[in-house]
Amino acid sequence: MTAGQSQPSGGIDPDRVALIRITRRVGGRPEKFRATGYLINSKTILTAGHVLDDASDVSVEFFGGDDGEPVRVQPSTRWSAQARFGVDIGILRVNHPKIRTTKPALIGRISRVDRKVACGTAGFPAFKLRRRSADPRGAVKFRDMVRRDGRIMTLSNHRSRTVEVLVDPPGESSPRPWEGMSGAPIFVNGYIIGVVSEHHPDDGPGTLTGTLLAELFGTVPATEMGKVCGWLDTSTELLKIINVLTLDDHELTDPPVDLSDRVLRNLRTFGCRPVSQVPPLRVNLSRSRHRLPSHEQVLGLRFDKDFVYVHFLVKLAQGFPASVILTEDRMSIYDMFGGRVAVSYTEMRGVTTEVVYHTVPNADGSRDYQVPAHKLNLAGRTIETRDDGAMKIATTISRWLD
Repeated sequence: MTAGQSQPSGGIDPDRVALIRITRRVGGRPEKFRATGYLINSKTILTAGHVLDDASDVSVEFFGGDDGEPVRVQPSTRWSAQARFGVDIGILRVNHPKIRTTKPALIGRISRVDRKVACGTAGFPAFKLRRRSADPRGAVKFRDMVRRDGRIMTLSNHRSRTVEVLVDPPGESSPRPWEGMSGAPIFVNGYIIGVVSEHHPDDGPGTLTGTLLAELFGTVPATEMGKVCGWLDTSTELLKIINVLTLDDHELTDPPVDLSDRVLRNLRTFGCRPVSQVPPLRVNLSRSRHRLPSHEQVLGLRFDKDFVYVHFLVKLAQGFPASVILTEDRMSIYDMFGGRVAVSYTEMRGVTTEVVYHTVPNADGSRDYQVPAHKLNLAGRTIETRDDGAMKIATTISRWLD
């Protein structure tokens, strides 16, 4: 499944969407501004970094309280990557008894490939200003929440390292309709991948600018990044954060924790079965001439579905193609000539493939014929195999590492 074809923006919890009130001195006088945030866990609110810069006072409101009244929170910590590192991401730390301990929101990333990705967002923009008609004073106004589905154009704004988010435009009633939307979460398939950071009027009323969380990695120093990732309940290693563009359907609700776990979850997609489900394989494998080092626990074997297990084992022992072993941290391919190439998953970035042909003489002495094979170039090594499955596994894992 390609991200965006299903559940494009599921996962937004309206009780977690926060209205942020900011006081900032402009021309020597205090002025009030609004922004949006999202409760990542019970103590962390994600927003845009520029929202917090130069603020003299910041408070947060949630509107999902048991008694229907807003929950107002004064943050204990503010952190912004905008002024120091040029990445428009901000974090507020809060501690309030009415904020329930919730399951952490899912943090993801998207790769910079040419793609149109379905997404969703929610916040408190200026055009949602409303008047309480039932209020006896008649003049009390409040901001309601807006929820929009949209599309991320991944290659737009490439030079500024931001993304373009296309949404349905608001009406023409406000000169700055999206004021207050800064910091709104951007969801793709239930994962937060960034926040809304700006609206450029020249882009039109239906175009927002977003900042990806992945931009923090490699920009913020590692020591400080460890603290930030702790607040967000996510990995300090970018490659261990789920690339939402490569998710399979079953991973949307139960995401893998690392790359090897993802490989395991997709064994069936690759035509593999875990060894534990086929006990004879482990015994017979140890008797073949292709022995694995003792520290490599075999997780799964690929076999041709047209052959029974015994036929597969004969092929494996003889070094024929169609032989792939997946272990906890690497993939082994047995080439056409009986040799074994073992490559760790992390070494498989940038795998390239090509089709080559070998001339094979006919057994009856008639005209020779051409046999195609896949040539894989990975981690500085080359291997040839006639196994389509081996190529698919290698290229898929490589795509996960983009």
